[in-house]
Amino acid sequence: MRALLERVVVTAGRRPGRVLLAVALVAGISTVLALRLEPSTAVETLVGKRSDSYRATEVYRQKFGDHAIVVLAKGDLANLVLTDNLGRLLGLEGCISGNKPKDQAAPGGPKSPCAEFARTKPVKVVYGPGTFINSAVNEINSQLAVQLGNTQ
Repeated sequence: MRALLERVVVTAGRRPGRVLLAVALVAGISTVLALRLEPSTAVETLVGKRSDSYRATEVYRQKFGDHAIVVLAKGDLANLVLTDNLGRLLGLEGCISGNKPKDQAAPGGPKSPCAEFARTKPVKVVYGPGTFINSAVNEINSQLAVQLGNTQ
């Protein structure tokens, strides 16, 4: 095995231009193929179609539905999370989840999509960066309050 590896290295050392060309070609083809990939939330990407988990998931899907929605917020991360945009993103996540503050009108008025979501509650759960960051900040604040209380 070592002799084979040595021969490969010696051959590559004699023809570095060809080696670099081959590496560039493989990298280019890999990049083109990678750009064609699309993410999937399909169950069969995690478990086989003949498994008990797959069958149980299908029963669950028939009873409750399985319509994942992906919302992409594009832009500079710092601009998204360090400005008022975070509040807008959190509001969008709240709208989609059907959670509007009590005693407040839904954004867009009583006939808006947010109001309809609040009435019908068609969404089970929303996981988003706004919710994640807001929850993390709230937890950090509560832990700091505990530590301040202990210090005083």
